[in-house]
Amino acid sequence: MSELIITGGAGFLGSALALRAKDRYAVTLFDNLTRNSLMHLPAEEIAA
Repeated sequence: MSELIITGGAGFLGSALALRAKDRYAVTLFDNLTRNSLMHLPAEEIAA
């Protein structure tokens, strides 16, 4: 499985991309959360 790294992953576009790609890639998200929150990501998908 290939890895996909998404910057801005907590934003609207980054989270939508991550949710679509999670079945095909090992997805890693980076976000500093200054403009976003984790509200765009389902709680069961968040791992610290």
